[in-house]
Amino acid sequence: MTGFPARPLKGAAGAALAVVVLGGCMHITEATSINGNGSSMLTETLTFNPSVLSALGGEGKLVKSFATSADKQLPGHAKVSAFTDSAGWKGVEARVALANLSQLEKIETSTSGGGNPPFSKFSVSHTGSQWSLVGQVNKGFASQGSSAKTSAGATGPTLAQLKAAGFKYVVSFRVPGKIVSDNATSRSGNNLSWNMLQTHSVVKAAWTAG
Repeated sequence: MTGFPARPLKGAAGAALAVVVLGGCMHITEATSINGNGSSMLTETLTFNPSVLSALGGEGKLVKSFATSADKQLPGHAKVSAFTDSAGWKGVEARVALANLSQLEKIETSTSGGGNPPFSKFSVSHTGSQWSLVGQVNKGFASQGSSAKTSAGATGPTLAQLKAAGFKYVVSFRVPGKIVSDNATSRSGNNLSWNMLQTHSVVKAAWTAG
């Protein structure tokens, strides 16, 4: 595993993970709200403890770097801004509206820039009112053994190292309708969340649209 997904938030990915493994800490959350018409809103946040943020050049530099990356990589107009989480850690937030399921599927598996996306395969499909979501977790997240490699061939830290450093990565999907089945790490109403540092090989959910 090298870093976080190659979507809006990857401008300082390699540097950030290097600092994390050396004793810093970083949290990533990706939340996607799927609508009944196939459109969706993806929100991704990265927050850092003060030492990591300082090593990356500060909040302003981080926002500028990720905003530039977002303009080049996303299938829509992303809004990137400074973000502070509930613990007071500062970082960045990117929000992008996706017009259809194809755009969502593409962004979840993008290897743009050589980073490891969360999924090697990803799809959301439906027949009538029956919907399903299936994501094949990228081996960089699923393996707890030796260091994984990016599509560019660079070697990153192992999951054990990331866990020891306090690294967190949570992916969640809010779905429209009645959930029929899922293998989420946690669930709150129609919001399903997966801890990407656990041993999931497949993320899946099924629901009936209301």
